[in-house]
Amino acid sequence: LHDHPGRGIVNSEFYNSHKEGISFPILITVHGGAPGQRKEHIHLKKLIQKGYPIYLNALSGPHKIALEQELGLEIPNVIHHGIPIESFPFEGNPQEYLFSLGRICPSKGQHLAIEVAKRSGRPLIIGGGIEDEKYFEEKIKPHLNEQTKYVGILNDKEKAKYFRNASAFLMPITAPESF
Repeated sequence: LHDHPGRGIVNSEFYNSHKEGISFPILITVHGGAPGQRKEHIHLKKLIQKGYPIYLNALSGPHKIALEQELGLEIPNVIHHGIPIESFPFEGNPQEYLFSLGRICPSKGQHLAIEVAKRSGRPLIIGGGIEDEKYFEEKIKPHLNEQTKYVGILNDKEKAKYFRNASAFLMPITAPESF
């Protein structure tokens, strides 16, 4: 079973009520380092140390190293994110706007994307779920206007449209990126 991103089956009521009878292996692709995930990582480590057949996967070499340091466990594999490029067709005549997509939090740097857009005089479209409400209210919302728009959480079709029509994608992260 592939538990992607590790917040599903092993944290579920089903797993916690049937642990003794579950013997099938579970591969967990561990994502990011968002605030609050450290608790989830420690929970996974405890289950592994108890002998449950749980195996962790990292998203990149740097992510693997960071997880190993955090958990004190060897992460045997890296399976990189895949991108179905056929779902993101190329557009030879993009629009002038810049696009930023990701969790709305300081480490993803949307405040810096806003600065880039202002300095370049180009419109900016920001998509993604608000992870840090205070950051959004203080650093993003005051800059929203006709030139800088927040479009919220996007489905895959919407993401493809914004990527296809953007003149550039901005992801000015402020922390080590896992992939």
